[in-house]
Amino acid sequence: MFVSASWALCTKFLQNVITSYEWWSKSLHGIDTNGSGINFNGLIKGATSFPQVILTAVAFNRTLWHWIESAIVVEAKAMYHTRFIPIWMLN
Repeated sequence: MFVSASWALCTKFLQNVITSYEWWSKSLHGIDTNGSGINFNGLIKGATSFPQVILTAVAFNRTLWHWIESAIVVEAKAMYHTRFIPIWMLN
């Protein structure tokens, strides 16, 4: 009973302290239309799509990884005009 009451109190506390985080879009293979944060209309018609992450990783080519990262960042900044929009990667 004590554990149950403690868990309920802890859960209530965490709900008030930790707010939910909205994940807008993913960038694992480049900028994707997954989520409400991205739309390809207007000036930007699309974005670069990179191969599966496992294929890129087994290349053991840090320069390639940096180029992919740089391309994703440039496209994200172009889409959002450098304002802060969270973009996440699954892996």
